[in-house]
Amino acid sequence: MNSIISPPLTTEGDAYLLLKLDGIQTQIQEEAERLKRLCREMKVREIRVIEDEKEAASYWEARTMLYPLALTYLKRLISEDVTIPRDRIPEFARSVAEIALETGTMLGLGGHAGDGNMHPSISFLEINDEEERKAMAAIRKVVACGLSYGGSISGEHGVGLHKAEFIVDELGQRQVDLMKTIKNAIDPSGIMNPGKLWV
Repeated sequence: MNSIISPPLTTEGDAYLLLKLDGIQTQIQEEAERLKRLCREMKVREIRVIEDEKEAASYWEARTMLYPLALTYLKRLISEDVTIPRDRIPEFARSVAEIALETGTMLGLGGHAGDGNMHPSISFLEINDEEERKAMAAIRKVVACGLSYGGSISGEHGVGLHKAEFIVDELGQRQVDLMKTIKNAIDPSGIMNPGKLWV
């Protein structure tokens, strides 16, 4: 990020939080002061208020470029998608750090604090069966952790084949059986999306 942002961000601390305010000028000023006060109360390391549009754009560009920049030195990156209640984000972040240690994976965390949509990301310096095994173990733990905090297995990327195994964990067998019954009623020959979630 610091190849795009100037002056560079501190590399000490646990997280960065980017906030964008919108509205009429007096409203923005009041909200900015309230946010700065909250940040000071929480003892953040640094507060930056960026009023220049070009400079502000550099922060959002850095955020957009996180994955492309990471892939210049990583072999692979798996970005997960788990949504949790916003007030559980700090707990979830600590749990993700513990899961990284437990599984021996390079596991980072980013996301959208405004709606609780989190993106735990597993970085690969090498691609082999052992790293894939560790990654899948980490993903299962991350998803289970998100559900334990009252979250969802997906917030914006959808379930797909990758997360089909977790549907029962979130919805329960009764709901899944109901969805299968509806699917069979409208598609008795199994010609709609054959071989996907349910035949």
